[in-house]
Amino acid sequence: MRKFFTLIIVSIFGIGFVNAQAPILTGHESFETWVPADVGQLPDYFQGTNAIIGTPPLSLDLEAVTEGTSNSQDGNSHVVMTGQDISGSCVPGVITQGRLTFDLGTQTASITGGVPYTTRSAQMKGFFKYNPANGDTGVVAAWLLKGSTPDTIAVGHVEFVGTTDTWTEFTIDLFYYSNDTPDTMNFLCSSSITGSNAQAGSVLEIDNVWFEGTAPTSVNSIVANNDFVVSPNPATGYFNLRMSNAHNTTVKVHNTVGQVVITKTFNTSSINDRFDISDLNKGIYFVEVVNDGKSKIKKLVVR
Repeated sequence: MRKFFTLIIVSIFGIGFVNAQAPILTGHESFETWVPADVGQLPDYFQGTNAIIGTPPLSLDLEAVTEGTSNSQDGNSHVVMTGQDISGSCVPGVITQGRLTFDLGTQTASITGGVPYTTRSAQMKGFFKYNPANGDTGVVAAWLLKGSTPDTIAVGHVEFVGTTDTWTEFTIDLFYYSNDTPDTMNFLCSSSITGSNAQAGSVLEIDNVWFEGTAPTSVNSIVANNDFVVSPNPATGYFNLRMSNAHNTTVKVHNTVGQVVITKTFNTSSINDRFDISDLNKGIYFVEVVNDGKSKIKKLVVR
């Protein structure tokens, strides 16, 4: 049976700062400086899927991230992420400014933490090229966090589908769940959006990334008498949502990179509905209720 390396980008727990402040915080990240990694090298301030898998003499060298030195969009270097086949398991090419850890036994990876950041930025922008294998989808995701738990302040992502051979600008609109000011930033680039369907040979190239604009200082909220209840929370398999005055209402469930994984629309006097979440991975999600153009969001823990 084919095994898959699962990249968990929908479960972000804990917090751990890297030692230095990344260039993107004061300008553009152009991946000009590279440093030795366990295997090969990685952009300075980043971790990625360059690692020794297993224990000698049965260990394998995984090098899914390399430096591009030809035809960079900005400067002399850019980052190239290539999905790799390791003994029947596909590992996406991934970089992140957080901590990337592997669990060989369960074939999973987790991403935690980031770098200090205290700006409510409106967008992340950059340039990409993508050459997918077998209909694969690449992704760049960004998120802003606060606290030691941490709380998610804002998230956003962009997906890449089809072949793009020339440098093309992408824009990620950051979606804010809170009025708080973040204290941590992280972003992730991956040659495959999900590990369970990752494809060996998919190539994502990224260069010249920056933050732009300032987000509004407040998040629109539903008026108090239109508040909603999510239970149980934490939830396993399902959750119930109850709300009065539900005319012209849409309920969305987002994962931590901003993807909408469930959508339901209501036009009733009230809502008392069960949502099936048996297909969702364990982790943190956000239930958004949009009512007459205003929204309110609550965190949901799926176990």
